[in-house]
Amino acid sequence: MNDYALDHLHRASFLEGAEDIVLVELARRTETVDATAGDAIVLKGELGSRMYFVVEGRMRVHDGEAVLAHLGPGDVFGEMAVLDREVRSASVTAETPASLLALEREAFYDVLTGHPEMFQVVIRSVLRREREIVDDVTTRSHKLMGYERELEIGRRIQQSFLPASHPSVAGLELGAHFEAAREVAGDFYDLFMMSDNRHVALVIGDVCDKGVGAALFMTLFRSLLRAASLFGLQSADRHGHEA
Repeated sequence: MNDYALDHLHRASFLEGAEDIVLVELARRTETVDATAGDAIVLKGELGSRMYFVVEGRMRVHDGEAVLAHLGPGDVFGEMAVLDREVRSASVTAETPASLLALEREAFYDVLTGHPEMFQVVIRSVLRREREIVDDVTTRSHKLMGYERELEIGRRIQQSFLPASHPSVAGLELGAHFEAAREVAGDFYDLFMMSDNRHVALVIGDVCDKGVGAALFMTLFRSLLRAASLFGLQSADRHGHEA
């Protein structure tokens, strides 16, 4: 067993509340990644299949030259692309020499499928992190840029998470038009193929309020819905095989 990985997964805030047996299974599936200062670990716009746990070093989360956050030991990044199977929404670069633990999507979902209670741990972790991001971004945007600038940031976040294309399904013509009442709102829609490639999911929702907070919560629930749909199908498949 990888005791080094297990020790650091115990410290990871993303896995807070996970049982030891789950952490042991995850540790067995991780891979150590060493980075030097300046190494780009993930790039905005690329398809992501891995999440990373920071063991040592300092990471910069950024969109071009704009710095969005800094991460250190105990933090995780790349988990949203793993959960919703979408492209990376930001880049992450090592600011100092760093040591990371990488976990592939399929390995992560294999463990979740065997331990359904872990899905609650993941939801709590994502919600906690999203609240922190909302509080931080809202405070900074109000203080430095004013309300109108905040709405513009929220609009960009919202547009980046709406579907860029729609699934191609025989016998169906799919189309959508989205127009916010103001610069940005929490309204959203999503169209995506389920993991069995036979069913199409259509989601329409509305998060109360406007601005960055509403847009960020919209992206959170979008990712959780996609993850839940995948997890549900995998669980059904496994139970079907066991039966």
